[in-house]
Amino acid sequence: MQNGPEERVPLFRSWTAWYIIVLVALVAMIAILYFFTQRFS
Repeated sequence: MQNGPEERVPLFRSWTAWYIIVLVALVAMIAILYFFTQRFS
């Protein structure tokens, strides 16, 4: 399977937006888990 110019990124204009969203979600998850660890330990 070859990637051609007709390949479209789902939902966003570029893959960069997906990478940013995934990284933000990862940082948010780490921050939430850190908060719960500090709060309940």
